[in-house]
Amino acid sequence: FLGTWELDPGSCAYEGGPPPRSGTYVLEPLENGIAFTVDWVDPEGNARHVTFETVFGERDGLTMEMPDPGTLITRVMAGPITVATRTRVGDDMVIVQEGMRPDGTMFANRSVYRRA
Repeated sequence: FLGTWELDPGSCAYEGGPPPRSGTYVLEPLENGIAFTVDWVDPEGNARHVTFETVFGERDGLTMEMPDPGTLITRVMAGPITVATRTRVGDDMVIVQEGMRPDGTMFANRSVYRRA
C-alpha cells in the first residue's frame, strides 16, 4: 500500500459534485504509522496540498489498521459517523468520502487511484 498513487478521474463516482481533475497520494512508512501527502487539482483548476501523519490504532477521530500487507483500512470519524474510508481493492486504492447535504441526506464520493 505504501508508495505513490495517481488518481484515475474517469473511474471516480462523485455524488457530491465533480471529481478532481487530477491527484496524487504518497504513503510513506513511519515507525508505528504512515505519513500521507496528497496533491490534487480541484474541478475549478485550483491546486491543493495536504500532509498528515497517523499511527496504527485510534487517535483523534482517525482509525487505521493493516490486517495484512495488501490491505490498509483507515476511517475518519465525526462523532459516530464515518466520513471517509480508504481500502485497497486489487491493484487499486479506493477512497470513499461520505458527507451530509444541507437537507440531511447522505452522499458518497468514490475516488480510484492506480499505483504510479
